[in-house]
Amino acid sequence: MLGDRFGRKGALVWGLGLFGAGALFAGVSTSTGHVIGARAVMGVATGFVMPATLSIITTVFPPADSRPSAATHQPTRRPGFAAATGGRAH
Repeated sequence: MLGDRFGRKGALVWGLGLFGAGALFAGVSTSTGHVIGARAVMGVATGFVMPATLSIITTVFPPADSRPSAATHQPTRRPGFAAATGGRAH
C-alpha cells in the first residue's frame, strides 16, 4: 500500500532515509525513552523498506531469476520476526 502511494523507489528511498534518521537519533540519544522512540521510528521505516525491496526484486529480475532472488529475501526476514515476537513466529 505504501508503494502504491509513494511508488516503489519512493517508498524505498523514504524508508531508508527514515531508518537512517532513526538510527542516528538512537545513536546520540541520552535516555532510554529516546532510544525506544528512535527504534519505533526504525520499525515504521522498515514498513516502507521491506515491501519495496521485494517488489523491486520481482520487477528488476526476469521471471526465471526473480524466484531465487525472492527466495533468498524471505528467510532473512524470519529470524528478525521470530526475535521480535519471542520465537512465536509461524
